[in-house]
Amino acid sequence: MSHSIHTTIAIMPEKTQASLSQPSLCLLGHSDFYFHDQYLPDSPGADFILASSDPHQCWFAVDSQKFFGSSWNMFNKAHDDQSKLESYKGLPILYLTERRAVLQNIVLSMDPEAMPDFGQVDFEAIVATLEIAVDKYNLPTLEKLCLLALSLHAETYPIEVFTLALLYSADWLAKLSSPHTLKYDLEDVRWQDVLSQESLASLLELHTHRIWATKDIIVSQPAPTCSTCKCESLREFWCIQSTALVNRITRPDANLIQLFRQIVLRPAFHQITCPTCLDRLMELGETIETKWTSVRRCTL
Repeated sequence: MSHSIHTTIAIMPEKTQASLSQPSLCLLGHSDFYFHDQYLPDSPGADFILASSDPHQCWFAVDSQKFFGSSWNMFNKAHDDQSKLESYKGLPILYLTERRAVLQNIVLSMDPEAMPDFGQVDFEAIVATLEIAVDKYNLPTLEKLCLLALSLHAETYPIEVFTLALLYSADWLAKLSSPHTLKYDLEDVRWQDVLSQESLASLLELHTHRIWATKDIIVSQPAPTCSTCKCESLREFWCIQSTALVNRITRPDANLIQLFRQIVLRPAFHQITCPTCLDRLMELGETIETKWTSVRRCTL
């Protein structure tokens, strides 16, 4: 089944291409094309030219079999009559629908002596490359590279990356990106075109579980007691403040340690005079922090 990112995920507005490495321009008498400086027409073994779809086309002279092997047929199949192909210096030209940023990723990933620098490629270009690699050209190596590249954006575009991870069955990427979605309201209209039904259901489950598990840390704590003063002040204080604390846990990204300090410890230093009682609350805080750390590690 063909994946379609553009019908599943609303890509953010394209970033400037200044962040992409710009090849040297080798103008060849026309203003509408240039050769990528790593793939010039006199490159060893070059037998085809791949042309990008940009208004100012970028051409890549490649050794079709060395780079693509059996996958070359996926590029070539649209041209049934090879005699009708245009050529440049004897090299047939395949005019592709991919823009330079995407085509560069494809060529560099298939070149056994090169590798795309995905750290310098914007998010949209990586997504477009992934879609092309899987749905159009069947390039499993490039698919894996794109999924690895998306991990660099798991914190910046967590919902988009999570959706893509489910779409392309990359469980490790879903686990990596899911905690970063906790700060977002999944009911916000801007995510309606991004989240698939599957990804929305999964994230809602994670968000709901995080809220429940965080509250349960507090609810499950036995009321602290003090062996020194032997009064009910500490128990009564905890009953009131823990209830207030639980009521403040309304978001999956709630900072439990920060809330504990604000709602429990801060007033305790003003209301409780027994040093042992204060020590018990401090110990309780350490226990809560340990359990909350465990909850935070929970992913889908």
